[in-house]
Formats: sequence, C-alpha cells, structure tokens
Amino acid sequence: IPVGDRAFTDVWDTFSTPNGVVFIAPQRLFLIGKSGTRVFRPTGPRFLHAFLVGERVLVIDAEKGLFELARDRLVLSFGAGLAAERLRGLLMWQGGLLAATRNQGLLRHQGQAFVPFKTEVDLQLRRDRIVDALVLPDRNLAICTHLGGVYFLGPKGEALGHLGRAEG
Repeated sequence: IPVGDRAFTDVWDTFSTPNGVVFIAPQRLFLIGKSGTRVFRPTGPRFLHAFLVGERVLVIDAEKGLFELARDRLVLSFGAGLAAERLRGLLMWQGGLLAATRNQGLLRHQGQAFVPFKTEVDLQLRRDRIVDALVLPDRNLAICTHLGGVYFLGPKGEALGHLGRAEG
C-alpha cells in the first residue's frame, strides 16, 4: 500500500472478486490484484457500507451515493439517494436489485430508480430498524432488524414468519 494511503482505520468489508481482493475502510478502498494495488478515496468524508452482489462490488460514498467498482475504477451507479436512506443490505433477488434501508424499508430497483417494495410488515421493518437482508435457499427473504428479530418474506412481500425474543 502506498505510504500516502496508509492512514486509514478499521477495514469494514473484504471481498474476493475476479479482479482481485477488495478491502474497504471508511477512508480508502483497496483493490489488490494481478496488476498491483489500486487505491480509491471517497469524494466526501468517508465510505459507508459496501456490498458484494454476484461479482459486483458496490460501495456507498457518504457524499455522492452508490458507486460500483468496475474493473479498476469507481463509477457512480445510483446517486446520492441511497446514501441518505442508510442502506443496510443490497442483494440480487427475483432478477433485480433489492435494497434494504433503515429509513424506508425495502426498495426494488426499477428502471433508473429505486422504488418502494411493499410488504405486509413495512411498519415493523421501519420501526425495528433493518440491519441486514439475505436471500434464503428457498428464494424467500430474511430481513434482520435491530429491535424486532428476523422477518421472513415471500416473493410478493407477504409475511411468512417472524422470529423475535418472544419466539425464542
């Protein structure tokens, strides 16, 4: 790592990709591959969360929004909207991107924008503060929350179950 880029704090995310290994800290994104080390800096104060969606690395720049690491450069993908929504999960589901946000719940990518994905538990997801989301082997969703446990959702947003403190 170049001397001038060693001033960073904790590495929050690490991903293995066809282009190399990616390490993301708030102050830097490092791509270490066959052609050497590439260093990327956020446009503003820091990078926030990063996600591996298939083989795509997506990272939130606190000032500009969601960027994609495309080969050896960062490309603005979806703008500042998702940075403001406190993105907690980004995954491929039903042929498109699904964003799990702290502020608005679930958002589905349609065209050039993310639009609300309505569920039977929208109120609970916003109230209980989403912290993560994942696709289960049966292709349903598990939405993990800070205050309310895990909500299980079907392909149309229907509630399939809930595990919270009362359920064990």
